[in-house]
Formats: sequence, structure tokens, C-alpha cells
Amino acid sequence: MKAAGPFTEKLWQASLPIFNQIINCEFLKQLTIGHLDKVCFAHFLTQDILYLKKDAEALALLAMRAKSEKEKTFFKSLEKDGLEVESVLQNEYLAYFNLEAAIQQSPAFERYSAFLLDHCQNSAYNLAIIALLPCFWLYSSIKIHNIDQEKDKNPYQKFIDTYVGEEYRQYTKQFLDIVENSRINCENEQLAIEIFKTGMQHELNLFIESIDAEK
Repeated sequence: MKAAGPFTEKLWQASLPIFNQIINCEFLKQLTIGHLDKVCFAHFLTQDILYLKKDAEALALLAMRAKSEKEKTFFKSLEKDGLEVESVLQNEYLAYFNLEAAIQQSPAFERYSAFLLDHCQNSAYNLAIIALLPCFWLYSSIKIHNIDQEKDKNPYQKFIDTYVGEEYRQYTKQFLDIVENSRINCENEQLAIEIFKTGMQHELNLFIESIDAEK
């Protein structure tokens, strides 16, 4: 998905090397063609359920700090939808894939959750929203480069389809518009870029940890 303007374009270009690592990582390659080891998939799915709960907490914090009613409504919608996805994964997908729920977060997922909650609690609002952006922008962009390549007979297609719908892309577009209009000054611009890059690195770390789960 394209940037919403010059500022979000700077964020994307700064993190492009990490994005390229993500779309070429073994986890996504194997997931795309349906050859991912079930142990690796089980790790990611069960951890994703726990992560979504923390992500919803972060979105709730953003909603409380929002600068306008429109942004408040937007982040509350993301929180609500995130919890609904978490519920579906918990109540439907675990049974579908014959998996047991995870009890606690793994190191990479826990670090990412802590990163999000820390920024949403302690950083300036216009920086906090940038911490949450990588997850949405990444999954909306992976579809173009990777996930849309193979569908026939992929045992993981049900999970893949969760993150490639048009509604998800529309959320991302709105999120990008909010960040683009967040009025980052020159003093904070480099910090904003570093926050975005760190978020993208956390996303990569989730895939690396998951592919290593079979070892």
C-alpha cells in the first residue's frame, strides 16, 4: 500500500531494508506455498492470539489520547475489531488447526507487546501512533508481494485470508492518513523514523522466532 504523503513515505523508505527481509523470510515463503512446518505455524498462531490482546490494549490507550473524535472513533474501531479477530482465532482457528492455546507470551512477542504499550503510555501521541502503524501497513503490503501468490491446496489459507481483506486495507489507509497529518516537527522526525523501523524489526523478529520453533 502506498504512503499517504511525504512523511509516511520517509517512514517506509527508511524501513524498506527490513521489509525486504520480511517478505523474503523463510516463514512467509513456506506459509505462502503451504509447506510451513506445523510447529512453526502453531507457534505463530497461538502467540498471535496473545499478541492481539495486548495490541487491543495499546489501541484503547490511543483512543483515550486521540486528538479528535474522528481519531478516537477510529482507534476504538481497531480495538473492537482486533478483539473480534482474537476471539475468532481463539474459538475457531485453534480447533480448525487442532492446536492448543499458548499460556504465556514468547520472548519476541512479549518484547513487541511491551514496545507498543510503552509508547502508547509514555510517548507523545504523534509518536505513539507510529509505533502501532507497522503491523497494519506491513500486512496490507505483504499481500502484494507475497501472500497472494499461492492459494490452491494451501492448508494455511484460512489463516492467510484473515489479514488480506479489503476492510483491513481500508483501515490501513485511514491509519496512514492520520499519521501523515500528525504534524511531526523536524526535531521529532528522526525519532519517529526510528520508532517505525523498530516496530518493523519487531515484526521480522516474530517470523524469525516462529520459524526457529521447530529447531
